[in-house]
Amino acid sequence: MTKHRSIERFNRTLATEWANARPYVSEAERAATYQSWLHHYNHHRTHTGIGGKIPIIRVHNVRGSYTWMSNSYCFSVVWVLLK
Repeated sequence: MTKHRSIERFNRTLATEWANARPYVSEAERAATYQSWLHHYNHHRTHTGIGGKIPIIRVHNVRGSYTWMSNSYCFSVVWVLLK
């Protein structure tokens, strides 16, 4: 799968499983659920594209290994999968 198609697939999953999965009272309420959803996506949700495994097992620089990885860590996991 090309990078572009992988990104489009992630965007579709993001929309269906998080952004539009349920009604939110406000954008702030939706945003407050994002980190939790992204953690689930990277640490608990199996992915058919990687043989039914979870993405975190493919990342060797786990949280805390690098100080610059604070808020961007979960996105980094997703980006590694798209390479």
